[in-house]
Amino acid sequence: MDKTKGFSTDKLKNAEDSIRKTVARMEPALAANDYLLGPTLTLADFCVLPAMIRMEDLGYEFLWKDKPGVRAWLARIKSRPSFKTAFYPGSLLSEQYPGIREEHQTKRAAAFGDAA
Repeated sequence: MDKTKGFSTDKLKNAEDSIRKTVARMEPALAANDYLLGPTLTLADFCVLPAMIRMEDLGYEFLWKDKPGVRAWLARIKSRPSFKTAFYPGSLLSEQYPGIREEHQTKRAAAFGDAA
């Protein structure tokens, strides 16, 4: 990565494709269960959650807009008291750096020639 220019369009596209593949693998389990491995929250959920929260915070939730199970899972976890403890006010990048979400999405649109 060139620190003055950011990641290349190819690397960004590959990252988005990877996230799309991940949520596609998650969807069947979450369409049938509350959590990835069944009715109980497990380490599997906690392994994926931080990346999903970061992507959502930066405006990439469109990557799973067509995945109702994933959307419901994320909402379910975010409603837990422990989520509010882990992701306390001021802990998200968008709270620390106002405008970062818009900056990411503007750069993405310019790189890909589209809007999310």
